[in-house]
Amino acid sequence: MLRTKPPSQTTTPHSGGGDLAREVAGLSALDPTALKQLWGTLCGAAPPPGLNRPLLIRALAYRMQERALGGLKPATRRLLLQVSDEAEAGVPARPTVPATA
Repeated sequence: MLRTKPPSQTTTPHSGGGDLAREVAGLSALDPTALKQLWGTLCGAAPPPGLNRPLLIRALAYRMQERALGGLKPATRRLLLQVSDEAEAGVPARPTVPATA
């Protein structure tokens, strides 16, 4: 399983006070080469082969927001890792409790 470190708030190219919403909206105007270059900048590697344009844009938007606004809370990150580990080990999923209105 691939585990990544939480994003660093100091290494983001989007922390200079720019308008995050405008930057995210501008992703759709980028050509495929620019999107792949941005992926490399934000993620430190090439995008997975076969990743379609709409999903690439969504993933980049999430990553930009994550870097600018912060990622998941540590407790949420731990829970997701635990659930992932349990799924890989074949542990049955826990029953969910329906939300109350």
